[in-house]
Amino acid sequence: MIAAVDGCDRERTETVSSESRTASTVARAIGLLLPCAAVVLCAVVVSPVLDQGRSELLSTAGEHAPQDATREEPPALTGDGPAQLPAVLLPAGYRIGALSRGPTPAQHYCTASVIDSPHHDLLITAAHCIHNGAGGGFVTDVGFSPGSGGGKGPAGLWRVRAAVVDPAWSSASDPAVDVAVLVLAPRQGRAIEEVVGGNPLATGHTPALVGMVGIPGGAAVPHACSGTARVDPAQRQYHVYCRGFSAGTSGSPWLAGPHALAGSGSVIGVIGGYQRGGPSDDDSYSSPFGDRVAALYARAVALG
Repeated sequence: MIAAVDGCDRERTETVSSESRTASTVARAIGLLLPCAAVVLCAVVVSPVLDQGRSELLSTAGEHAPQDATREEPPALTGDGPAQLPAVLLPAGYRIGALSRGPTPAQHYCTASVIDSPHHDLLITAAHCIHNGAGGGFVTDVGFSPGSGGGKGPAGLWRVRAAVVDPAWSSASDPAVDVAVLVLAPRQGRAIEEVVGGNPLATGHTPALVGMVGIPGGAAVPHACSGTARVDPAQRQYHVYCRGFSAGTSGSPWLAGPHALAGSGSVIGVIGGYQRGGPSDDDSYSSPFGDRVAALYARAVALG
């Protein structure tokens, strides 16, 4: 009897032991499965939320991404410019722009710059850009595009309504006075200097270190270079060695001051004079700025 009882107890003990092992195995399996289920559930529920958040973040970043306003290509214009001029002054670089012919902005042929004046409406450029010299007359239907060539930019196209040149240019094409002052008509009731500002005209000074800023033909934005002005005794003019001033840069200002390459400074010359601005793209000339240029300025102011 004792033996029988012992055998039965062993069976019960083994059964209990087996059940315990099974339960332990199941518990371990559940313990392993629960984290996996949680991961799957998290992926199913959270992933769409993350995707939505990522999309919103990228959209916001695109809307508020910083932009370099001075390097960004200005929008192309239709007709003669934007419907509304900027409410604040544009950067100094917009004081320099392209001269073009015709009713709409097209390929430009010269460069000009805004100079400070009582009526805020004057440009300075080379005489040969606006008058054909001896035996010729004034170029008509001329427009000015601040800060750009080819009729691009936020300030639009401004019409030239009057121009003055030295009598020695109009009668004899004298390269010593290859300078002109232009008067611009207002746009939307505003004068050009009220939109882009203007640089002071300086006469009677001997150029030294100058910054030249101009727009080569076919270029959309100005090209700038600094150099030392030197006297050419044979031509009685000043010249500067600076690369890249090809066709289209006649009339470009010579600026003096620490911010000349940014388009801000005193105008002490313009590309013109000997051989209409120099014998090569790298050697630019200017007629001297003295009493005769001061007289041109006074005549232009009187037309305002």
